[in-house]
Amino acid sequence: MPRTCGHLAHCVASIPRVNRQILDLIGHWLPEVAICEREFFPPHATTRAGLPIFSLDHSHVLQVCRYHVPASQTVSWLLSRLKDPLFFNRTRHNLVTSFFHPELKPDGQNELLPPVLRPAVREHRPTTGNYVFIYQTTPTFGVLI
Repeated sequence: MPRTCGHLAHCVASIPRVNRQILDLIGHWLPEVAICEREFFPPHATTRAGLPIFSLDHSHVLQVCRYHVPASQTVSWLLSRLKDPLFFNRTRHNLVTSFFHPELKPDGQNELLPPVLRPAVREHRPTTGNYVFIYQTTPTFGVLI
């Protein structure tokens, strides 16, 4: 948790500098819309530029859907719910890719889509075996392994 807080503090401190860089690119490229994947900086800059932005990601399932949260996961869920609106949830239209398709909340412009899978993943054939595949992107959840 301290590493995450330190990283988020660094991101917040970098907003003015990174916003200027992104705004310069927007002025040079003149896009009509921006697309991000749960990014921290682009929504800040595009909002300042008046540029529409939408997100294509899985994590918005936490924000835009209704689902049951087990009691043992309530604290973790609440922390995720707090962090996302403060730091990542600045898009108005979210394309949420997921295998999990709970009911969408009625407010907002959100869509649930099937997951985006690379051809190599689609071509892989499942086999019966004594294994579990885990996709883990951070080293901080060691208990998972």
